[in-house]
Amino acid sequence: LHWVNDFGTDISLIGQENVSSPWLNSPYNTPGQPNPSSGSATDADIFISEVMSDPAGTDTESYPDGEWIELVNFGNDSADLAGWNFVAGGSRNFNIDAESIIGKNNTTIESGEYVVVAVNSSSFYLRNSNGDSLELRDGSDNVIHSIIWSIEVTEGESLFAPPSNASSNWIQTPWPTPGAANPIFGTYF
Repeated sequence: LHWVNDFGTDISLIGQENVSSPWLNSPYNTPGQPNPSSGSATDADIFISEVMSDPAGTDTESYPDGEWIELVNFGNDSADLAGWNFVAGGSRNFNIDAESIIGKNNTTIESGEYVVVAVNSSSFYLRNSNGDSLELRDGSDNVIHSIIWSIEVTEGESLFAPPSNASSNWIQTPWPTPGAANPIFGTYF
């Protein structure tokens, strides 16, 4: 049991899958409840692949200037996201609909497809400092994928899972890639 940062007071810490890794701050306190996940998604074909939580300028602007979340379908079949939603920080909800998916007029995500869901000036928001968590839930409120980050995000930089360890704490991308595969780079990350 160890951590490398002083996270201050009234902050819960979460142990990682690798017990030798330092504990991370929880984006919200969870006494008596399951902890937010660090990025695992079992039996799911739809994954959160990139998040823009602090765009340059005002976060509440419309896409491409506002916050957005990228999803990818690694499954063999298409999936309908109608009725699905995001939950940030354990309590902030955003419902996915055709208007929020950029460049589409429906809620279907095809096999191998990357789609961008724009938050577009809603009351939903992603935290820029001290980390946050984000869950993708299906129409039956099952958690399909969840992620966590504990860094202060640099304005205009998006977040993704480190290529060398997709289940670890999310990091900043070298450059945002909305609607496309994330950059691949050396093992120094």
